[in-house]
Amino acid sequence: MVEHSPGHKPWRRRIVMVAALATFALVLVGSTSTGAKPLSSGTARAAKAKPPAAKALIRPAHGNPYVPTLGDWEGKVNGFPASFALLSVPQFHQLGRPPYGFTDVVALRPASCPPSSVRYSEETITGRRPAMVRRGGSFTLERFGFSGGLRGASSAVVMGSYTSSGGRCSGRLVWQMHPAKRARVLDGTWRAHFSDGESSTFDVQAGGRLAARIALPSRLHGCGGPTGALDLFIGARGNAAINQAKLSVGVHFAERSATGNLSVPGASCGHPSLTMTASR
Repeated sequence: MVEHSPGHKPWRRRIVMVAALATFALVLVGSTSTGAKPLSSGTARAAKAKPPAAKALIRPAHGNPYVPTLGDWEGKVNGFPASFALLSVPQFHQLGRPPYGFTDVVALRPASCPPSSVRYSEETITGRRPAMVRRGGSFTLERFGFSGGLRGASSAVVMGSYTSSGGRCSGRLVWQMHPAKRARVLDGTWRAHFSDGESSTFDVQAGGRLAARIALPSRLHGCGGPTGALDLFIGARGNAAINQAKLSVGVHFAERSATGNLSVPGASCGHPSLTMTASR
């Protein structure tokens, strides 16, 4: 569906259900009218600009001013990861804001009761233009159900609530975020090939942070495994994994290629295992 927010261009909310895995992916695509140049898929590389001048300090209400670290930031709480990219956006300074923007926010939240890190919803906030950082360092994430912001040169916090299993479980997650070096994985359409001869396409999104809609081979279902598609969070080192009762997946992503393995633990037809290769 398409919704409109005053003062902003339209943003879309798309929900992709993965019923077989009892998880879903919630993708929020936002853009702000800032005058900043569109981002390429390698958002973290765009952050490698000249060091900010003294006027680029973040000035919190309490504490000393600081210059934040540009590039990729990562955090994890209770097994649920989060990530974003912090960029230099000089145009924001002309608008009276700090010359920094953030994009490619990806956060996993519980989708089961009791909460389990193997059953999750993925929430992605990204767009062609970065979102502003406020004067005190806070992020403009409220309309997406998050809050938080920068706390220092190498410290930030992102907070978000969750409700799962029809409201039976609810809570709040607080991610402590820190700068990290993220392996380069290109956004775009990738093609996967499995050792049983099946092939399909999937998308890598949000600056290489999320592999979305990886179709599960039919052979897995024939041995008691799930059907449908799978979304995987890609960690800073390029690794993505999930371990459920009826599905085990481990994939390593490089810039333009990926290799991995999918299996059904304790399957009735033995222990089927398929290798996967993928490329962009």
